[in-house]
Amino acid sequence: MCLLISAGLYFFKDDLIKYAVGEVNKNLKAKVYVGKIDLSFWSTFPAVSIDFNSVFIPDAYPDAKMTDTLFYGDRLRLKFNLWDVWNEEYNVKALEMQAGKIYVKYNEKGEENFDILKPTSDSTKQEPFAIDLKNVHLENVRFAYINLKTEQTYVNHFDKLDLSGSFANDVFDMSANSLSYLHEAKSGNVKLLNNVPLNFNLTCSVNKLSNSVTFPKAEVFLANIPLQFHGKIDTNKVDFELVGNQLPFEDVINKMGAKEIQDVKQFKGKGLVDFDLTLKGDMNARKKPLLKCKIQVKNGALIEPTSGLQVKNVQLDMNYLSNGKANQDLLEINKLHFNTAQGAFDASLIVKTFDTPQIIGAAHGIIDLAVLHQIFPLYGIQKTSGNIIIDGNADLQMNASKGVDINSGQVQIELKNTMLQRTNDSRVFKNIQGEIDFTGTEAILTGIALKIQETDLNVNGVLKNLVGYARGVENLDGALSISSNQIIVDDLANTAIPEYAITTEERSWVLPNNISAQVLVNLKKVTYQGHIFSNISSDLIVANRILDFQQFEAQNAGSKVQGRVSVHENTPENYILKTTLNSSNIYFSKLFKEWHNFDQEVITGDNISGLMEAKLQMEAPFDGRLGIVKHLIKADVSIKIRNGRLTNVKTFKDIIQDLKTSKAKLLLSKQSIAQLETKLNDISFQTLENTFTIRDGILQFPKMEIKSTALNVFVAGVHSFDNQIDYRFDFKFRDLKKQEDSEFGTIEDDGTGMRIFMRMSGDLDNPLIEWDKEAKKEQADQNRVDALNEAKSIFKSEFGIGKRDTSIHNYNPKVKQREEIILEYDTKEENPKETPKQKENKLLKSVKEKTNKWKEAQKKESENEFEIGD
Repeated sequence: MCLLISAGLYFFKDDLIKYAVGEVNKNLKAKVYVGKIDLSFWSTFPAVSIDFNSVFIPDAYPDAKMTDTLFYGDRLRLKFNLWDVWNEEYNVKALEMQAGKIYVKYNEKGEENFDILKPTSDSTKQEPFAIDLKNVHLENVRFAYINLKTEQTYVNHFDKLDLSGSFANDVFDMSANSLSYLHEAKSGNVKLLNNVPLNFNLTCSVNKLSNSVTFPKAEVFLANIPLQFHGKIDTNKVDFELVGNQLPFEDVINKMGAKEIQDVKQFKGKGLVDFDLTLKGDMNARKKPLLKCKIQVKNGALIEPTSGLQVKNVQLDMNYLSNGKANQDLLEINKLHFNTAQGAFDASLIVKTFDTPQIIGAAHGIIDLAVLHQIFPLYGIQKTSGNIIIDGNADLQMNASKGVDINSGQVQIELKNTMLQRTNDSRVFKNIQGEIDFTGTEAILTGIALKIQETDLNVNGVLKNLVGYARGVENLDGALSISSNQIIVDDLANTAIPEYAITTEERSWVLPNNISAQVLVNLKKVTYQGHIFSNISSDLIVANRILDFQQFEAQNAGSKVQGRVSVHENTPENYILKTTLNSSNIYFSKLFKEWHNFDQEVITGDNISGLMEAKLQMEAPFDGRLGIVKHLIKADVSIKIRNGRLTNVKTFKDIIQDLKTSKAKLLLSKQSIAQLETKLNDISFQTLENTFTIRDGILQFPKMEIKSTALNVFVAGVHSFDNQIDYRFDFKFRDLKKQEDSEFGTIEDDGTGMRIFMRMSGDLDNPLIEWDKEAKKEQADQNRVDALNEAKSIFKSEFGIGKRDTSIHNYNPKVKQREEIILEYDTKEENPKETPKQKENKLLKSVKEKTNKWKEAQKKESENEFEIGD
């Protein structure tokens, strides 16, 4: 039997689908997209069904895109009676829709998006395919009514909707049963309802001849609160009323409050609520019916059972009126009164002319933030407490182009021991105190103080253009002073953000581009990653995503730093840091200890002392999530060191050890190496000047002479940020030996003789120390060039040879210190004049001496061309 039925259905399958598709094409002028069409029987027994899968119908607008949806359903099922199909009578008995969307829309011109039906025909020809609906079932379907012309929006999600009736008749009764969720009911700029359950089981009368639907009185459950509903709708008029009388106040708060209340808190209380909403007027896409809503609360009281927080004597009288004319829309809160343990609060408010809203209000009393947040959770706030004292009134006129006009108003707000913690934020802002006086568009901040962990901040000053800034049409201007006894930078970080989110979350701007402020900064102590900065002061300019710290002063490691620092956010969370700083009293030992020896152990705070002057010009990119981009730092550092001293430096000990073990011991006596070791263990130098540059992650310093108690040495090199080094240094061979004296005094170096060239490279913690043969050869070449130039200078100065050659300088002989023996005796001729012959002989003698000296230097240089092994 089953096989016979299946075979029969298979026989009718093509005809049934053909008729169904033909009927759709006959009645719809819109393009319909269908993913797949199937015939089902056993899953819908005893009915036969056609399943249209992934059905999509776009808006009927001429310029509609494929993303503009009128209708979408994962599955649209048409059900037929089995015996009707067997008799080739295809009458649709039921319709089911699974997981879909229905969006009914009117644009700004009042044109609908659902004009998809073809005009009906008067033909009396009988068709085998007909619609004789008895049941309609929707499951997991989102329905939206959006009217841009009348500014009305209603969005509802049907978990289940069942409609039953003789839909083919002209007049019939229809029953409707629904479990749904009302996401939004909005008229103009006012949200009437938001995110509440809506369930009903009612019966209505449908009259196709008059195109009307009448709803007798029935019970509707809005947020599980029973309300009485009745009304009528036809092609011309709508008349609905939703009423709730003598509703328990605690039920309304518990069931219609925010989701946090529904899930967590169940308030106890008393008092009654009256609710009356009516919708009446023309049923026209170009007109908006009259909407009235009245809410009254009488003698309300609530107690939060866990904390014991309570609010008493709640009185509310509120009306809302909207008739489709924006200049006549009106929201009135004639009375709002309640008492908390801290005192009473009274307020009134009128909002009218909603296209350019005028707000007139007054408030006086104390708001307990803990109570307010318990009853009406504040968006984005995890917890809060403390009191806000409000006293004032205002009359504001909102304007889309000009922002806000302040007709009158003055409001004073006092914060008393308030606390605030935002959602998904580990920081707790506590002990918030101070006063804010609003006068016109200005706010005067007096004694605003707060703490974040152990960090404290104090703010005073004036903010201007507050309302225009809030509406995004004006910049916020300010003149402020910010002071603090202590700022711990780690206190300001939000540790609730997981590490993966730091790199995966979309970046957003941090510094504002619509705030212009002058801020006087005075911070006594700032701690960052264990480093302490004190007595920080600056004139801070804030504008266009730039923080410009002018006249910046601070102290660190006993040193005072002055200059200018600016931070510019050029792309979201990426900054350019620019500094021009100088200091005249940097103490090496304190600096190295404060900064943990700059993450190296070669020279520590125990090895180094002295005083340094420094000037720094730096530009560095800074990633707000990853830190400074080191390899892109550009910096120039000029230093001058006075009274420097190095003691027990590990690298110097390594050099001595290398001299003892290499072939250098063939040139140096044990006594010379021992003397050098003693000197290198404690080196002092009076003055050292140089300029360092940082480019591409490498610090480089040009060749400089260090005159110390140990020896005079020339040093140059590079040092990368990953502690890879390449230092070159050279000194005179004679400086390694003990200085010799004669009976006439100290024997001075005549400038000739061998120089030692060494190189230290590789990793700073374990460097390679070797003889620098390349530098030695370069110096030898330079010596020959210098000697030749000196000879040219002698010939130019003494004989005039090449006097027109500006590249040759005049010869200035070096003056050496020497002992002089002066004999006094009488003579007839004082200051005898030299004869021309004597002058010539003297000149020739000088030339000969210089020539011989040059030859001797060449000879010695050649003799010194030896190899020193490792």
